[in-house]
Amino acid sequence: MSFISFILVGCPSDEFLGKESLCVENHSGEEIYFWFSYNFTNYHYPDTILPIHKPFEIRGAGSGDCVGNSVGQNPYWQTVFSQLPADKFTVYFFETYPETQEDWEELKNNMKESVYRKDVTFEELKMNNYTISYP
Repeated sequence: MSFISFILVGCPSDEFLGKESLCVENHSGEEIYFWFSYNFTNYHYPDTILPIHKPFEIRGAGSGDCVGNSVGQNPYWQTVFSQLPADKFTVYFFETYPETQEDWEELKNNMKESVYRKDVTFEELKMNNYTISYP
């Protein structure tokens, strides 16, 4: 039981969404999927090429939803941004979920049509209450 309690305490709660935990907010009329690299030295602006292998953690957000993530909290955000190659945090958005490696390769091959990317500075992230909006 204590293991389950630890997991619940470790997850971001609605209390933190829009404060210092990252929230990806979907303003489109459709469900969207998004991914960002936890290896902060790779796949963030200006390195905007998706990885060869399909990432394990691709998240979804329904229309109007704000999906939280505990990637950073102050002062941890300063540590994240200090590792980024050009001081911009990159989130990749997809309209369809890539189920297989082949789906992932198709996204990679059609990035201009299939992938929307948003790059934000630390100042922009703070100004937007740690929320990155799609589109």
